[in-house]
Order: sequence, then C-alpha cells, then structure tokens
Amino acid sequence: MCTHLEALMEYNQHEIEQSKDELLDIKARSMRENLMFFGIPESTAGQTENCQQLVKELIRLKLQLDIEHMHFDRSHRLWAKTASKTRLINVKFHNYQTRETVRQKSLQPEIKKVH
Repeated sequence: MCTHLEALMEYNQHEIEQSKDELLDIKARSMRENLMFFGIPESTAGQTENCQQLVKELIRLKLQLDIEHMHFDRSHRLWAKTASKTRLINVKFHNYQTRETVRQKSLQPEIKKVH
C-alpha cells in the first residue's frame, strides 16, 4: 500500500513539474511580440496619456524608424503610479518582425549613447 502511494505521489510530482514547464512556455510565447520601454516621462496629474503615441514618437525620433505602418496590439504602463519612479511602458507589437527591427535598432552603439 505504501509503495503504491509513493509511486502515485512521484507520478503527481512529475505531472506538476511538466505543467509548470508548459505554463512557462505558454507565457514566453505570449510575450514574444512584447518590448518594454524605460525612461519615458509620464504625463502630469489629470492628463490622459497615450502610451502608443509616446512610444511611436520615441521610435521615430531616437531610432529614426518609419512608424507609418507600425501597429501595436496594446501599450500600457506597468504597475501603480508613484511620485518617485517613472513606470515602464509595455508594448505588444502586432508584427514580430517589426518588434525585432525596433529591438535590433535599439541595441546599436550609436543609439545606446543617446539619452
């Protein structure tokens, strides 16, 4: 009886670990088109903020990329607003290739020097 329960517990533990791995894979795939943007100043209190417009302007001005045909599925600030920190903006690009173009351009040395 005891060995049967031990075998059942071992099987269940294996199933739990497999489920965790599958969940992590699903999460990673769902974030595949996402990029996070840091250091974009927040609007003043009482003003509505258009994160999509802010990020597109940053991409156009700093990365010098064409934004005319660039589409986002979502864009929003993360976490609750505090007076001491600027929240990052999470953007889900509609197209993975566009996301990769922006990511690769942001890693170029001449871009990283610009603040």
